[in-house]
Amino acid sequence: FFLAKMASLVVFVVALCSGVVSASRLPLVPYPNIVSHGTQQEYLKHPDTYVFSVSCSLNCEEEDHELCEIQNTFTEDLIEAGFNVQDGVTSKHEPYKIVLKQTNDLNMNQEGYTLQTLNSTMEITGANGPGIFWGTRTALQLLDIGRTSEGIAAVSIQDEPLYGWRALMVDNSRVPHSFESHMNIIKNMAAVKLNTYHIHISDDQGYSFPSKLYPNLQHKTTTPVPLTFANVAQIAAQAKKYYVTIVPEIDVPGHDRALLQGIPELNGKLNITDEQNIQILQGLFDEVMEMVPGPYWHLGADEYPDQHSEDYDNFINKMNAYVISRNRSMLVWEGFYPIPANQGGVQVDRSITVMPFDCFHPDKKPVSYYDTGYAIANAAWSPNYVSGGQAAKTYEMAFWDPTAFGTATDHTTPRTPLPKMQDPHTNWQRLPTDIWNPHEDNWPSTTKYPYPYVPTPQPPRIVGGEMASWANDEELESIVWFGSNCTGTTAPRAAIFAEKVWVGAKSNHDDLLKRVGCPTTPPQVPTLKTNF
Repeated sequence: FFLAKMASLVVFVVALCSGVVSASRLPLVPYPNIVSHGTQQEYLKHPDTYVFSVSCSLNCEEEDHELCEIQNTFTEDLIEAGFNVQDGVTSKHEPYKIVLKQTNDLNMNQEGYTLQTLNSTMEITGANGPGIFWGTRTALQLLDIGRTSEGIAAVSIQDEPLYGWRALMVDNSRVPHSFESHMNIIKNMAAVKLNTYHIHISDDQGYSFPSKLYPNLQHKTTTPVPLTFANVAQIAAQAKKYYVTIVPEIDVPGHDRALLQGIPELNGKLNITDEQNIQILQGLFDEVMEMVPGPYWHLGADEYPDQHSEDYDNFINKMNAYVISRNRSMLVWEGFYPIPANQGGVQVDRSITVMPFDCFHPDKKPVSYYDTGYAIANAAWSPNYVSGGQAAKTYEMAFWDPTAFGTATDHTTPRTPLPKMQDPHTNWQRLPTDIWNPHEDNWPSTTKYPYPYVPTPQPPRIVGGEMASWANDEELESIVWFGSNCTGTTAPRAAIFAEKVWVGAKSNHDDLLKRVGCPTTPPQVPTLKTNF
């Protein structure tokens, strides 16, 4: 990052359109927790050109501070969005100040922020960098809304996420992604406050990162050009800049064929009880961790042939201990049995976070892990898997929240493509008490909400949700996740998902779909099973 040497001045011109946008239901996504507004006289008008000065409560000419970096990124994004920047304010333009502030309020959520506008000033305040940054994402949306309206009524926003794990995953093994694709995904994620980018680096089909330890390990492709060390460093820097955490995954021991082909020392077989084999994996993990800093590591660990094996459970525990020694927390896919097959057998460490995806295997359903004490990140097949170009309908996604787990089967065939499932929402199951009261604050009530209203907060062991993309090329992925309209495959699914992992169950189905521009035609209201 480079430091801003002076307050940036942003000029933008908007067309005069009819109507002042009421702040009570602005088309923001995710919609903030609390929104209130002043009188109609107190609004940002747009008949003329404005000059916006973006500053922070520090002297960025003298201080190297996170807030100055956020100021700089915010200004860059305004420019990219089409807002012109100039070095000085002329008398022809009315000034409008945007000020970034950091508070000492220790009770404020790390990702929380407040945003207030009044007359010619907007203030964004947070206790930490992530919160202030997410406030600038809301500000960008507000300014974009202003382009198509006569003005925006004075607004006061208080906002923070319900869930900390708000993730997208790309399958970089089966379909290697270009450097540019990774960079764009991170920016598009941040625009809707998604904060976790899970990269599936390795699977049977290939290993997609460069390696000095094993130069022949990386899958060689001509299109796209394989990622270089410099590319990975830039992707990591982009993630840091946009407050996105990268979670690398080397999927072992069940999906190890690419490693066996590229690491001669494994002698064609990964022996999970052999100390030398374990050290080879740990060395590879270290190499990736050095390239991609962060607090998490994903082991994969799914679909191993002998999941009842104590050797398998011991392997997971040994790798978890190693990951912890590197100051990271480990995640795995649904796979191991949360209750050992043999009484008194090996218990997989409960510090590991589990990501259910199939959600129908006996003794390995989400509730099996939850009741045994594991934290859960919801990566359930329905409705958030994008597999082989197949994705859920947007009106079903708008019913979902991270407490609902949809199975990967319609009970006729396993791993059923989502568009071919007959009303997949009818197979959703949820943990009975994990739900917010959707009638609080200024959220509209709905008769279409698929759950009974249970006014209890989200428990700490459901950490959020993840939308995973498997075996999709980057062009298809971009329209499935970030499409600008709703025409079947193309849809703003990432925006719908982002609201659900930001506010949870209180997001209104029809209201959300209207805000993202999708039809509100509902399916039959699902009757969710509460008994796993």
